[in-house]
Amino acid sequence: QALSVLLIVSNAIFIGAQTQTAAMAAAQLAQRDPPQRMPEQTGFTVVANIFNVIFAIELLVHWSADGVFGFFVSEERYWNVLDIIIVTTGLIDFVTDIIYFASDASERTDTGSASVMRVLRVCRIVRLIRFIRVMRFFRELRMMIYSLLGSLKSLLWVTLVLGTMLYLFGISFTEATVRFLENPEDWLNPEYQELIKLF
Repeated sequence: QALSVLLIVSNAIFIGAQTQTAAMAAAQLAQRDPPQRMPEQTGFTVVANIFNVIFAIELLVHWSADGVFGFFVSEERYWNVLDIIIVTTGLIDFVTDIIYFASDASERTDTGSASVMRVLRVCRIVRLIRFIRVMRFFRELRMMIYSLLGSLKSLLWVTLVLGTMLYLFGISFTEATVRFLENPEDWLNPEYQELIKLF
């Protein structure tokens, strides 16, 4: 369990670093004259696929330990299904990476390659779900999540009440502002522009 948590947390930190680096690189390339498109980050892609392979191996070991059918009837069957979904998307990510890098540079701009890259982006977003697996190892964290989910109904009613109050006060203040600016010249007065902007 400790190894699984370490892998998941390391992968989450890696995804954050990859995203931040990509954003900074894209911003710098966009400021050049002429603006340049950001190239694919090969190093990050290799490390990401290493994580994919490690998680796939972990899933196979867990599956073989529980048995082919026992894997789906154990107490953690829902977590196991989540693991399968995450690992499957990771393998799709791995395959699409191979297809993308195996194609020529001139072929990467066609429609087929664009479709592959769209699938690749979706798979990389789904990888973030992997961090949810940490919940299965920490009872206190699960309790907090379940408590938050259980309070969503009350939170919805609180949001509705607050929204209604803000709506009523907004109408009152706006109507008061319109009555205060009864002369047409007041709407052009620089002293009242901030009042008009806010209300």
